[in-house]
Amino acid sequence: PPFDKKSSPKTTWGLGFIRSIEIEKPGTSLAGFSHPSCRLLESLTVGSWHRLGVTVPEGALPRSLRTLIVRDKISKASDLSGLPHLEHVLCMDAGRLVHPTLRSLTLFDPSTQTLDALSPDELPGLRTLTIEKSIEPFLDRLAGLLPQLTELVLDHTIFEDDAYIRADLRVEFMRAMAGRTGWDIALLAAGSDVSKV
Repeated sequence: PPFDKKSSPKTTWGLGFIRSIEIEKPGTSLAGFSHPSCRLLESLTVGSWHRLGVTVPEGALPRSLRTLIVRDKISKASDLSGLPHLEHVLCMDAGRLVHPTLRSLTLFDPSTQTLDALSPDELPGLRTLTIEKSIEPFLDRLAGLLPQLTELVLDHTIFEDDAYIRADLRVEFMRAMAGRTGWDIALLAAGSDVSKV
C-alpha cells in the first residue's frame, strides 16, 4: 500500500481489500494507490488541518473512490476526473474543483479564493454544499451555484450582521429557487433561526 509505518494509517478492510484509509500526514502528493489491496477503496482521508497543498495526480486514486476528505488544501494541479463514483469531497481549500458528477461538497473554513473558484460549469452535478466555520463573505460568491443546489448547510458560519444576511439570503434563495420545490437550507450557526429564512 502507498504508505509506511511512520504515517500511522488507519485502515478498514473488507473481503481482502482496503475499504477506507485515514492518513494523518500524507505529504504533498497522493500518488501510489495502485496496490491491488486498494482496488475497492471507497473512502480516503488525508491531511493534518494545516492548509498544506495536497496534489491528487490524474489516475492516482482507485476509480472506486466515493469519498475524499482532504483536511488541507487540494492543489490546483489535482485531477479528480478519473474518479467516476466520487460522491463527496471535504476540504479546507481547493485551487480548482472539476468533477462532472460530484453531488456533495463540504468546505471547512474556506478562503475567498476557493469560494470564487466554485463554478457550476465545473461542478454540474453538485446538489449539496456545506460551508463550515466560515468568516468570509460568501453569499455573492455562491450566486452561480444556487440554482443547481437542493441543499445548502451553513454550519458555524459567522455573519457580521445577522439580520441583513438573513434578508439577503432570503432574496437570493427566492430568486434562485423561483418555481422550484424540494429545496432545503440549514443554518446551524449558533443562534440561527431556520424559520426566519
